[in-house]
Amino acid sequence: MILMDFEDKDIYALIEKIGVHYNQNVANRYIRPVLGAVLAESEFSVDCTALTERFEQYQYQGYYLDDLYRQILALFKLCEKIEKISLPDLRNQAAGVMKGISSEREKVIRDIAVNNLPYNISILKEMLVSLFAKVKQEDSRMNDGTPAVMNTIPGIVDLEKFQ
Repeated sequence: MILMDFEDKDIYALIEKIGVHYNQNVANRYIRPVLGAVLAESEFSVDCTALTERFEQYQYQGYYLDDLYRQILALFKLCEKIEKISLPDLRNQAAGVMKGISSEREKVIRDIAVNNLPYNISILKEMLVSLFAKVKQEDSRMNDGTPAVMNTIPGIVDLEKFQ
């Protein structure tokens, strides 16, 4: 595979936006303890981390298309896994994990973060689908109109149905 420097520079901006949104709204200090088990045991954690926390590294060195497809798919599947956890369960877990919070302000912020998690997951999934479409377009551009690299990624059809 060849390291890619994308013609569509919006791809880099969208990757950065995804990372910021994920870290501020999904894996923040209020949510991470609650989702710790899901995030840690996820078979996708390495790919999720690569997409959400190593943007600058990839921006300078480029992306391998197959890796980027896998990273997008991994984070999307992680979102689906998180969506299966019910909001009441999240609230109870958050209250239990963060018992040491004495500040009323911190409790309110924690509750807001937990209550907004489904919405923030939905936003993240929309951004991932948008990124997928842009990457697929780049893949097609490079491969005579056929997204050749995409077709080698197992499970990528899961994202295809959301376009």
